Amino acid sequence: MCIAIEALGPYTRRPEDEPEHLLKYLAKMKALRTKSLPFHHSIEAAIQARLRSGQWPVNELPATILTPRSLKPVEKTDKQGNVLQGYTWRSDPILTFHIPTSASNAYGEAFMRRITCPFLAFFTTHGFRTRFDVDERLSWLTNAQVVTTHTVEGSHHIHLEDPELVAKMVSEWIIERDKTEKARL
Repeated sequence: MCIAIEALGPYTRRPEDEPEHLLKYLAKMKALRTKSLPFHHSIEAAIQARLRSGQWPVNELPATILTPRSLKPVEKTDKQGNVLQGYTWRSDPILTFHIPTSASNAYGEAFMRRITCPFLAFFTTHGFRTRFDVDERLSWLTNAQVVTTHTVEGSHHIHLEDPELVAKMVSEWIIERDKTEKARL
């Protein structure tokens, strides 16, 4: 069984867009030499900064859950020589970049056509759905035993925003697929 939230195959890009994307990626890599990670005086300040970030929009509840685990405590000396306690990101800033090259739609289609198991996909009203043509990608699942989709109110982080809803829908779908006595327990 394959269960996807806001995902329908690998991230792809048109081949003609690759050179421009690679140039942007290289410029970001070059800029990293002089860039330092932001300093946040509190976890709440980091959450607010994450909410303002435009690259991967996130709602308040997911930001509140995800941000603290992505932070590490740091010290910073201000201009007056005072040592300040705060937080910065734990991860490598390169991980915020899109990869330098992407798969083509043909690659994505070949990958998706290999899926033979039952497939459940959740899409949300305020998620990443606009990043690709969902109908086209669903048509690539020609070998899946069954394809079920649900569109629900929420964002890409629907599993954090409404875990009960997602758990209920996933559980019902799994039980529907497996009518054995064990699944009904």
